[in-house]
Amino acid sequence: MEKHLHHTEFSEGRIINLIFGFKKSKQLNVTCCYLPSSPKNDVTKTKISAACVEKLNKLIIKSNNTKNSYAIVIGDFNVTTKNKSDPNYPSIRLLKNNGYKDMIKYHQESLDNNFTHSTNRIDYHYGNRNLLEQSIHSYTQSIPQSFFNTDHKIVITLLEKTFFDSRNKDLFEKFMNVLPFNKRNDEVKKVFKYDRMTVELWSSYTNRSRSTFKYRFSKEPQEINNNNTLNRQWDLFEKCLIELKEHIIPQKSINFNTSSNLDLPLELRQMNNHVILLYQVKQFLNLKHIKIRFKLYFTPTLSTLHNIPRHVWATYYEGWMKYLPRLKILLDFNKLSITLPSTVTPDNFVSTKDEIY
Repeated sequence: MEKHLHHTEFSEGRIINLIFGFKKSKQLNVTCCYLPSSPKNDVTKTKISAACVEKLNKLIIKSNNTKNSYAIVIGDFNVTTKNKSDPNYPSIRLLKNNGYKDMIKYHQESLDNNFTHSTNRIDYHYGNRNLLEQSIHSYTQSIPQSFFNTDHKIVITLLEKTFFDSRNKDLFEKFMNVLPFNKRNDEVKKVFKYDRMTVELWSSYTNRSRSTFKYRFSKEPQEINNNNTLNRQWDLFEKCLIELKEHIIPQKSINFNTSSNLDLPLELRQMNNHVILLYQVKQFLNLKHIKIRFKLYFTPTLSTLHNIPRHVWATYYEGWMKYLPRLKILLDFNKLSITLPSTVTPDNFVSTKDEIY
């Protein structure tokens, strides 16, 4: 996400505003709030609350006047929606008056008509209409005590993957002038693919390098007495080496717009990819996602797997084949003797999930 960040703004040590740019001139406007606790009987805290509301109002106006702005206001408001006399409550009223919705309540009501919003919360995600249309689900997640002790829960909002996708170049170029900072980076870098080197290519590289260095450096001074001579010979060596590699070692073109972490060592990149893959698979095996996608009337659990309609199960878990080949590569790479099924069924779901977790 950091490569999409184009603007940051701070206020009172209580509000942070971040603006991200994506395809089609989409602008993700994220405002994080931490309003004072118990400000009602504290003059200083009451003034801070008022200043935060004023700043939040300016940010909302700015977002409303920006084309294709997808805005979300998140954070600890230190007030419940029922406590309307609290100095922090005007921030909630301001969001509601500008069409922002409590995303937890919005998504729960859309999934379950019997939902009652009776829980007192002070941590919220409020989204404008644009963001609501791009959101899939919002929910809370407990924080394990092994992380740290808190009486708060994490509030999570899932957005459509297509919101962040910038691979459609034609559409991107059509809209890129609307927001100047959205211009696409088409710079291409050549990287060497050492994994494609064969025994014959390595032999050719070795023989060629010996003859090249012997010929080039035979005309250079054998003694190095000053920095100029050292720098010249080093430049010559570097130039020869690059020419050799470009001539023999297979290469691949990398587009900076779609690639990241190019400068990290191979082992770190591989580990990073493995962690991301495992996270994606764990999310895929989370039964909550079946309920969200197919709007089931009940929340699936390990004891109610067979209550999920067969066509729903088959449609959702046909996506397993997208992950299975990559998981097998990961297992081989780490020399793990784990056998994964070719399909995920209600009968093998628990054992498959146990292997992944």
